[in-house]
Amino acid sequence: MSKRYSVRVSVIAALVMVLWSTFSLVAQAAAPKKGADLYAKRGTGIVSGVVYQDWDQDGERNEKEPTLAEAEVALIDLLGNEVAHAVTKQDGTYAFENLAPGAYTLVETAPLGYSILGDEEADSVETHLIVTDGETTEAHFGHVLMLGMGL
Repeated sequence: MSKRYSVRVSVIAALVMVLWSTFSLVAQAAAPKKGADLYAKRGTGIVSGVVYQDWDQDGERNEKEPTLAEAEVALIDLLGNEVAHAVTKQDGTYAFENLAPGAYTLVETAPLGYSILGDEEADSVETHLIVTDGETTEAHFGHVLMLGMGL
């Protein structure tokens, strides 16, 4: 006498197995590769600002205070990598566009002959900021003309 065995797989169990397999394949494809640049993904975030000569040293730019060209601004990611670099235009503006959301550090270096407001010994300043997709984050930098530079 032969024995008959039957295997019943419920529709729900089959559906769970198919979904799990699909999820596993998608997760493996989407996972960052070892050493991948997490900031390589581009977004729609923007960081922009103005570098200016802060005549009244109040940390706020008014319409009489001139802008400064040739200031260098670097955008650094959380891993310490320089993501982007800019030199301010004649109107003192800079901008970084198409940034992925996340935390960044801006390092701004004053043009020759200027110092950082509040620290005459420093020639650069760091600002920490958060970039959000679709939003513009502004960071402005005021400088003081260094006396005795012959400018």
